[in-house]
Amino acid sequence: MGGALSSPYSRTWVDVTLDAGANLERWASLEGAIPRLLLVDGVPVAYGEVWLEEEESEAELAHLVVDPARRGEGWGCALTRRLADHAASLASDVVLRVDPANTHAQGVYRRCGFLPLPPEQQDLFNAGQPRRHLWMRRA
Repeated sequence: MGGALSSPYSRTWVDVTLDAGANLERWASLEGAIPRLLLVDGVPVAYGEVWLEEEESEAELAHLVVDPARRGEGWGCALTRRLADHAASLASDVVLRVDPANTHAQGVYRRCGFLPLPPEQQDLFNAGQPRRHLWMRRA
């Protein structure tokens, strides 16, 4: 999984002083995170989280990463669908954010039923963020 954390899209939220396992442990221990590790034959291939905003009945998928050696095998979509199903059991609205340049991930999320929010909602969701993201909602 280490290579997944070195992609240009995850570098902004990875602590480079920690190895992959320590980064995953740190994310999974964040208060409010509902972590999920996708294992294949006991080996981690993908990781992601659900964050719940109960007062808004909204859940956000976050920190979705796939082992680069396993990309193209459908694990990103499998993880996204599992996280989204779990999130939908907790909240009526399921969203995620993605780097606007990460067109590969955007394609995965579209295949999993996510569509970009309208421009005015993009602006609202990006207000106060350190950088602009493309926000997508599960249809």
